[in-house]
Amino acid sequence: MKELTQADFAILWPELRRWLPVQVTDVWMIGSASVAIVNPEIPASLRTSRDVDVIPVGKPILYFDSNIMERELGEDSDFSAENRFFVDYVSESLLKWTPPG
Repeated sequence: MKELTQADFAILWPELRRWLPVQVTDVWMIGSASVAIVNPEIPASLRTSRDVDVIPVGKPILYFDSNIMERELGEDSDFSAENRFFVDYVSESLLKWTPPG
């Protein structure tokens, strides 16, 4: 678990851009990590997470793409070991199960 700050997202974006499919120009971040980027003044306990959930906008998640993201930015990656958080590449269908708002 790590208290995520805007500095972590400054590190994350170039790495996402490097490994996301070229057609993906935007991503949604959901879950507790998204709170850290939107409202950095909230208590650290609400900005603490192990992962950042990322959904590519307008592009289905293909098996090959998800394997690359898992290898390069996932839980057992060098990125995770170095930064103490990892990327969880999820699909839009996950939004059906999240609470409103």
